[in-house]
Amino acid sequence: VHYPSIAGMKTADALVRCAAEHRLELTADQIRELQISKQATVRELISLELLPIPDADWFLRWAKPNYHLSMATSGSRKTVKLSLDKLGFTGWFDPLVSADDIERAKPYPDSFQKVLSLTGYRLDQVLIFEDSEAGLAAAEAAGISCVHINKMSWTEFKIKNQ
Repeated sequence: VHYPSIAGMKTADALVRCAAEHRLELTADQIRELQISKQATVRELISLELLPIPDADWFLRWAKPNYHLSMATSGSRKTVKLSLDKLGFTGWFDPLVSADDIERAKPYPDSFQKVLSLTGYRLDQVLIFEDSEAGLAAAEAAGISCVHINKMSWTEFKIKNQ
């Protein structure tokens, strides 16, 4: 699996894409079974060894007192909550829109649009920080300015904002 091609997608959507790329036909039951197995494995790994994206901890601690933080993720609510608990970010994001809250996940703009509708913010009042191609596509489709964090120099950001 070429992970960047499925990063940011709902697990079921990623499984369908991977199966299609390898010319495999999966039934809905097989997809659900694989999804459950993958999520259980990920949750076990999270509890054992999850680390934040480099400098994300610093950035979030800087941003929290200065900005309203929301999250739009293609992860399941249970997995995301486990991750946030592990990293010490429980309750930092309001709202937290997960894959469980929307029909179509990234690269569709639905999760970002739901955050906008729940917060009442306008497009010109928000900035998205994204780490996946699907998320970048969703931000563009939503018409929201976006920073690709994998291409950002956190050192430069820190210096400018200290």
